[in-house]
Amino acid sequence: MAFFLYKARDKEGNLIEGKIETDLLIDAVRKLQQSGLFVIDIKQQKQGTIVEKMLGILFSPRVKLKDLAIFCRQLSFMLEAGLSLEYALQVNMYNQTSLSVKKLSQILLKELREGRSFGDACAQLSREIPPIMRDLVFTAEVGGFLDSVLARLAEYFEKETESREKVKTALVYPALVMVIALLALCVIFTFVVPVFAGILEDLNAPLPMGTKIVLKISLIFNRYWYLLLLGLFFLASILILYLRSFQGKKRLDELLLKLPFLKELNQKVIASRFCRTLANLLQSGVPLYEALKVVELTIGNLAWQGEIEKTRENIKNGKSLTESFRKNSVFPPMMVQMIAVGEQSGTIDSLLLKVGSYYDNEVVETAERLPKLIEPIILVLLGIIVGLVVLGVLIPMFSVIGGIN
Repeated sequence: MAFFLYKARDKEGNLIEGKIETDLLIDAVRKLQQSGLFVIDIKQQKQGTIVEKMLGILFSPRVKLKDLAIFCRQLSFMLEAGLSLEYALQVNMYNQTSLSVKKLSQILLKELREGRSFGDACAQLSREIPPIMRDLVFTAEVGGFLDSVLARLAEYFEKETESREKVKTALVYPALVMVIALLALCVIFTFVVPVFAGILEDLNAPLPMGTKIVLKISLIFNRYWYLLLLGLFFLASILILYLRSFQGKKRLDELLLKLPFLKELNQKVIASRFCRTLANLLQSGVPLYEALKVVELTIGNLAWQGEIEKTRENIKNGKSLTESFRKNSVFPPMMVQMIAVGEQSGTIDSLLLKVGSYYDNEVVETAERLPKLIEPIILVLLGIIVGLVVLGVLIPMFSVIGGIN
């Protein structure tokens, strides 16, 4: 994705300046024209220095899915109660505790007061609003069922938040065990090993290669700890920037689908997201080809995105969804079979929701089972490392004591 700075005039001839995020310049122009704007000037925003990118990544505010769920739920309630959209946004703006959602409500309210539709206003906020919300809102506003779509979006964001929290919970405990163990290793190298190093030096005993390596590592920890911290910071920053790039994210997504313990959980999370997103779009009247385009942007995994793009091309050439899916290896067989049943019976949207719920339950079970599988492996590996460090220090001492005896 890239940002494009534009100058345009609306139907009344007012000059409007802004920023829009798309993949290509032509897509940016098309979106602006669809919003009823006449583009005067448009150019791609400069990417900035590495430092600016790092600061943008670390400190740029994003609207959380949990906050978006509350935002959509409250708007849905107020619209069902007969309030106008403008007044509902105003009430929402003053009653929100989240600063990001308050700012979002303020921007949407401003766009509405300038004469734009709610769908066009959401289309301008590609960074804050997910693709599924932008497309569903646009379709619902044209069809006149915005309140029900907002309620459906709230439920979708709640399910997505719950799924992500389950994954985070499953990974927090193993990560915490690893961090504590690594801190313990740092303490051993910084404070414990130097004491034994002094004793070994006084004994003037011949040291094996393993012991020399342990002592060198301890020396580095003691003398150059600030360089280690600085190097760790820069490595982490470079890694974050790489993982935010297209190539880095693609490599990470492919790796997550291959790692023994994370493969199953990751695939179920993505399958659940795919089914729920596609079902919501189809239920709201979005055509299948356009719905798959939104799913491709929402799915969050580049390996799946590539396969969904191939599926869209097959559908464009007249093939069925099931036929396209069966040629791709990333889609779970059960999901493909249920889609085939849905296409034959004409109930693909309702079946997709059921499959999505099935995978939601699978995510919960896998997330609860994952820490129990990972924890013993981490403890064994770290136990081996600590054991090697301790033996590397103690073996020369035992040799000297044995020689004295």
